[in-house]
Amino acid sequence: MALIGFLALSLGPGFRAYSAEIQNVDPPFWWVGMKNPTLQILIHGPKIAENEVYVNYPGVSVKDIVKTENPNYLFLYLNIGPSAKPGTMDITFSGKDGKTVRPFELKERNKKPGALGFTTEDVLYLITPDRFADGNPDNNTLEGAR
Repeated sequence: MALIGFLALSLGPGFRAYSAEIQNVDPPFWWVGMKNPTLQILIHGPKIAENEVYVNYPGVSVKDIVKTENPNYLFLYLNIGPSAKPGTMDITFSGKDGKTVRPFELKERNKKPGALGFTTEDVLYLITPDRFADGNPDNNTLEGAR
C-alpha cells in the first residue's frame, strides 16, 4: 500500500466538506485483463499533493505516486494484476482535515477478439482547401487553379 493524496468531499451519510476537492479523475474507469497491466491515473484538485492516497483492492497494487510542480495534480500509477476482478475499487484520500473515499470502477474487458466493427459513425473526412489552391502554382494539382 502506498501513501500520498488529497482531501475531497465525503460521500454518504454525515456528508462533510473538506478543504480540498476532487475536480477530475482521468481516466474515469479502466478494465481488468489488459495486456499492459500499468495504469496511470491523473487526479486533479486543490492541493492534492499535500495529502495521502491509499488503494486497497485485490490484485491491484500501487507502483508509484508522482507529484508535479503544481500541487493541484497527482499521478497515481497502478499495477492491475491478472488476479484483479471487475468491481469498484476504493481510492482513499486522507490529510489533516480528514479522509474520503473515491470509487473507481474496474470493468470487465471485452473478450471478443478483433474490433467491434466499423461504421459511418467512426469516419471523419477532412479536406484542407489550401492544399489544392494555396497560391503556389507548383503545389496545385488542378489545371488553371490560382
